[in-house]
Amino acid sequence: MIGLGIGALLAGVRLVIVQTESMAPTLRAGDALLVVPVAPERVQVGEIVVVRRTVPYGRTTVVAHRVVAVRPGPEFVTQGDANPQPDPGTVSGRALVGRVVWRLPGVGRGLLWLQRQSLALVLLLVGVGLLALSLTADRSRRCPRCGALWSDGPGGEGRSDAPHPA
Repeated sequence: MIGLGIGALLAGVRLVIVQTESMAPTLRAGDALLVVPVAPERVQVGEIVVVRRTVPYGRTTVVAHRVVAVRPGPEFVTQGDANPQPDPGTVSGRALVGRVVWRLPGVGRGLLWLQRQSLALVLLLVGVGLLALSLTADRSRRCPRCGALWSDGPGGEGRSDAPHPA
């Protein structure tokens, strides 16, 4: 099984989690997709492909949409099944990640939830960690001269649990 997974990685197979409902009902948010590399010249109209697209603010994201036209270059016109219009512009063959070969319904929901909740989860874990540290912290100190144990007294003044050698 591990060999199969390593072989898939070496062959360029990718796992992509669907983020939106733009391909509904064919693909749903939270579905996991297995994507295999494909030469741009072999892509045909009607196939679902994953491409890299530039979105606002110069970020790049991956999108799984259906090919509705192939132009020379090759370049592709893509469109989500739930979208009334094709995506703006064309996608060059260089931006092609691969062809969707398998859909795993709902498998990515947990990963998608974690991704969306990651900041809240990190803050929660940090808060719990700090609380645990404060509850278990050793409030005692040792005398720097002799090493005798000193604890905070009721007024915050140091008290010795052992006689202090003079």
